[in-house]
Amino acid sequence: MAFRNQAAARVSETGTRSSASSVPATVKEAPPGTARGLPNAGAVGQVTAPSAGAQANRELNANPAQAAAVAAAAGAASSATPAAVAPAPAGGKRLKQTLKAFARQGLDVTLVLVRKLGPSLPSPGAEAANLVLALLTWVDTALVNAADLEDLRDRALAFLDILDAYHGELLKLRLYEQVVLEYIEHLKAIVEYAKQYSSWGLLVQLLKAGSSARALEELAARMGALGEQVMTLVAVDTNARLQEVQDVVEESRNLLLRMAEYKDPLAAAREFVEQHGGLEAVQRAGELDTVVAKLPISHQVVIKMVRVQVSSLLQMLLDNGPHQQIPHPDLRLFWVKQFGPVEQVPWYSFWDKFPSKLNGTLRDDAQVEGLCALLAEEGRREALQRAVERSDRDTLSVWELRKSFNETDGLLTQVCRLLDGQGLPPPPPHYAGREAEAEALVTVLQQRSILLHGPGGMGKSSLAADVATRMLHAGAVASRALWVDLREAWSAEEVEARFCAALGLQLEESDNAPTIVAAVRRLAAKDGGDGGPASAGAVAVVMVVDNAEDALLQPEAVEALRGLLGKVLFEAPTVRLLVTSRKPLGEGLGLEERRVGAISPEAATQVLQKAVAGLSHAEAADGAKACHGVPLVLSLAAGILAASKLTLLEDLHSIRAAARSADEDAASNVVRLALGCCGEPLKQAAARLAVFPSAFDGKSAATVLGAPVKGDGPTPEAALDALLKRGLLQRADGQQYVMHTIVRQQAAELGAAQGAALRREAEGRYVTLMLGLLRSWSARFKTANVWRLALAAARDQQADLGRLYGLLQGLTPEHGLDVAAVALELTGQVADLLAALGLVRQMQGPCEALLAQLEPAGPGAAELPPDVEKAVASVLYMLGVVHLTDGRYADAEAATQRSLDLRRHALGPEHRDTIASMSSLAGCHEARGHLPHEAEHCYRQALELRQRILGPEDPDTIASMGDLAGFLKIRGQYAEAEPRFRLALELGQRVLGPDHPNTIACTKNLANCLQARGRYAEAEPLYHRALELAERVLGPEHPDTVICINNLAGCIYARGRYEEAEPRYRQALELRQRILGPEHPDTITSMNNLAGCLQAQGSPAQLAQAEQLYSRALALRRRPEILGPEHPDTITSMNNLAGCLQAQGRFPEAESLYRDALVLRARPDILGPEHPDTITSMNNLAGCLQAQGTEARLQQAEQLYSQALALRERPDILGPEHPDTITSMNNLAGCLQAQDTPAQLERAEDLYSRALVLRRRPDILGPEHPDTIISMNNLAGCKQARGNHEQAAELYREALVLRQRVQAQGQNV
Repeated sequence: MAFRNQAAARVSETGTRSSASSVPATVKEAPPGTARGLPNAGAVGQVTAPSAGAQANRELNANPAQAAAVAAAAGAASSATPAAVAPAPAGGKRLKQTLKAFARQGLDVTLVLVRKLGPSLPSPGAEAANLVLALLTWVDTALVNAADLEDLRDRALAFLDILDAYHGELLKLRLYEQVVLEYIEHLKAIVEYAKQYSSWGLLVQLLKAGSSARALEELAARMGALGEQVMTLVAVDTNARLQEVQDVVEESRNLLLRMAEYKDPLAAAREFVEQHGGLEAVQRAGELDTVVAKLPISHQVVIKMVRVQVSSLLQMLLDNGPHQQIPHPDLRLFWVKQFGPVEQVPWYSFWDKFPSKLNGTLRDDAQVEGLCALLAEEGRREALQRAVERSDRDTLSVWELRKSFNETDGLLTQVCRLLDGQGLPPPPPHYAGREAEAEALVTVLQQRSILLHGPGGMGKSSLAADVATRMLHAGAVASRALWVDLREAWSAEEVEARFCAALGLQLEESDNAPTIVAAVRRLAAKDGGDGGPASAGAVAVVMVVDNAEDALLQPEAVEALRGLLGKVLFEAPTVRLLVTSRKPLGEGLGLEERRVGAISPEAATQVLQKAVAGLSHAEAADGAKACHGVPLVLSLAAGILAASKLTLLEDLHSIRAAARSADEDAASNVVRLALGCCGEPLKQAAARLAVFPSAFDGKSAATVLGAPVKGDGPTPEAALDALLKRGLLQRADGQQYVMHTIVRQQAAELGAAQGAALRREAEGRYVTLMLGLLRSWSARFKTANVWRLALAAARDQQADLGRLYGLLQGLTPEHGLDVAAVALELTGQVADLLAALGLVRQMQGPCEALLAQLEPAGPGAAELPPDVEKAVASVLYMLGVVHLTDGRYADAEAATQRSLDLRRHALGPEHRDTIASMSSLAGCHEARGHLPHEAEHCYRQALELRQRILGPEDPDTIASMGDLAGFLKIRGQYAEAEPRFRLALELGQRVLGPDHPNTIACTKNLANCLQARGRYAEAEPLYHRALELAERVLGPEHPDTVICINNLAGCIYARGRYEEAEPRYRQALELRQRILGPEHPDTITSMNNLAGCLQAQGSPAQLAQAEQLYSRALALRRRPEILGPEHPDTITSMNNLAGCLQAQGRFPEAESLYRDALVLRARPDILGPEHPDTITSMNNLAGCLQAQGTEARLQQAEQLYSQALALRERPDILGPEHPDTITSMNNLAGCLQAQDTPAQLERAEDLYSRALVLRRRPDILGPEHPDTIISMNNLAGCKQARGNHEQAAELYREALVLRQRVQAQGQNV
């Protein structure tokens, strides 16, 4: 900040990140110009705890209970009265010694003196004094680095001495306020530096990060430069009054000018850590005690905590586990101490320990007391839950804490902020002028939903946040508020992705609207009725949909947005929508439209006066007039004026010229002016940050901004802070930043104007950032306890993933990236994660673009360097997964085969990635339905290699076990498949947990195997369990969830409950048509299954529907680009259509299809003559021949039935008790009975009797299964044909009773 109108005395603009945890200005201020002397010793001012932040204090002004809690914390911090206090000079005389000298007498003495000093300083001197108080406390409570921190403390006190001596002179020069504001910024930076030495968690980071000498030297140099500028300004004044304090001033000045001498307190410990390979290696070697012994820990800490406890604390902080996701070090330590390595706990368990158990973690007792006071009431605990929760209402996860708490601010400050905003974006620093408008909107919103529209920059988002916050504070919302940011959501997919992210939902391939609406209704139903169309009453949920105008650029996005909003309005009447847009959304939605315009001239004047120190009312009014009352323009103008790059008159002239009217062009012009007033490094920082499509945190920003080259330019933290002050960035929540759309556009244009290199560099860094996050998420996805966090974190950044996909398709050398290195990041683990997210299909474009760059001459046209060969193999593997997911099995097989060949050459046959390609290729062979022996060989080899190389409990080994078992089941080798399925499920539950997506798949697969073996009673509860877990973990419309729906329907169908199965089959078909598309193989399978269910119910209308579905499925499957005419599933469609034709009496057509199916299945290169499906074809053809009734046909049928029964009875195929074997018994008996000779009737009765005995067994079908009743009826008919009328009548009666009972239960017989 430079001093206005003083060209000869400018302070270099460096900018250090300020924190909301600085101390609120609780010291009363003296009016400007008041001569300052210390008050009497008895008038002790209030000190505020360092953790009770200025931001929290401002936010709590309207909440007495929360303000009282902060005051309690402050009071506790100041309750200790010093034993001896140096007397203050009487009669307003100046100090005869420096504050530094008093500091040597102890903390309490210095605290009392600074508390007394603050009220006598003109505004904003009290705020500076409170920051000094905070610094004194942080220095005193530091764990290490006392010498360096005391040096900074002394420099801060030295400048306060100078300010004490010369504030009158600075007031005359009209420079006092600007000097103090600069001092305040320096103090904030020093406080932040000191805070890192008071946290165990940050101490761990310091041990890893290296020396902080540069930071110390910069802080000391900035304070010295400020002191010299003040001395230069007042040097002309040498009156006697100033000579009276000259000794104090000179001593302070010399201290400020002295070079800082960094004394690295962690050097010995850090050297030991580096020598032993890092802190984690030291931990593994059990040497943490040695590290602790080398730490110069403060004697106060040693008094409270022996070194063994310190070592234990570091051990907990270093342990890998879910707690590492919590950014706040004290909260992270609290979590691991109280809950251990878990990712979530019930809220009641959390409240049992928080905040009362913080005493063992947080060294600031005052902060603990403040939190206890604040959260004593149940209502405030419930409000904090609503602010933090993002998915499951009953549990709290470390991911939710990660999204809610930042790393630096005090816990009390952040809890206050969450209670005040409850998850909504905070208002801009100088938000004002909308009070009456907001209250009016609150009244309207309680009755109906609203659209706020108007030009960009009018503050629609801030107004929406204000209205939602007011409704929450007034208790007008039963549940919570949601924020959906549609910034840059230019497609239907992006629109749905933003809603899913806000609701914590899994994004599906397409049409997520039903899932979104269902989730909104569930949320509303928690507190506001069932949320359905019939609900009425209080508002349950407020959903703010911000920046809707970006979704109006593409017709598909418009349709998706309007459809979503319309469904929410109709189906969830207790939900209120508050939509912001630059443009109206069109007719028919039923939103009350309110245009948002400029604020009043008086409100605009107040905004500028509040924002810009030293601005008179007339100057502020002139500035407000120039800004036309546009909030964004006012914010930017305040930044321009405060930055003082121009004189006041120049500033106002420039703003007036830029903002010629209250429209978007004016806002854009002022944005350009604001950017132009920034230094070159800050301009470049803004241009780089424009790469983010939505909100971003400080760590992500630091990656994109990069470190300053040789100290030239601001650090990332300083750049963010400077852009915030200028209104070019806003806070999205406690730890995230966001750029206004207009600012983003102008910053991007600025970057483009400076050349493509700047933009490409930022995009390259963004790609690096996102690939790193993908790598981290995918690794955690395969780890017990933390896999949910990986899914949640990835879902929350779906907008960023969409941006990444786009950039990967257009990489150039200017991005500064090695394309091969980028490609190598597309690992099998990343593919698994994207598949679980439902986002793998979108990787087709990026994969094809990367291959074009890696092999510009085409596949195989030239020999590839080793790194490029590995990279091509990685991309081909991912592309194979994409094709397999999309049902393009031939393309998947070709890509995966080449990936395997390349990896065998480049990595060797036993590398983990080579094995992954081998396993994936087996899946491609299986999906195509050909090369069964090659598929089995690949599955078995992959499993053997993974067991030997990775170990039996590696997640990939467990997956291989399940893959092989699934293939064996398809091949009809159930006896070998079942124990493998059971072992895979057992290991999955132990290694990954019972509700990991891979474990859910194991549960579903075991159920499939049990059903195939006819053990329906065991299979059905497993299907129900798998479906329940899939809906909860993956979402109700994830493709794997739809598989669970389909499979459960199949089990219910197999148990004869056709009417119960039909709606589930229809649900699966509708979801697959919408999500996967009408021609996807899985969609065709659902078509086939629904047809089978309709056929089983047997009415003419249902048979006609079934035939239509079967014919369509067969036509689709025969197409070469889908499955092809010889695929096993295509043959199944032939068989099924034949059965439907036979059921309608069209025997010649049916027989022809049956014969074709049998010939194809019997081929060794397809299924083979002994495959269970081939035997089914024999059985079906026999049934068709028998139905035609001629003697020749009956003899042919008997031969086929006998052959089928003999094969099915073999233990290595099905076995004598398999339901299909029993069906063969029944069918052969029917054929013999139809020939009607005594010998054949006797054989038939024996087969019928055996079938009935077996089917009656509870472990097979049970006495009330429809097939059991059919066996009973068939045996009765055979006995009747043989003249045993009494036995027949008894069986008929029993069958009738059972049939009536079963039909009453809704099952068909």
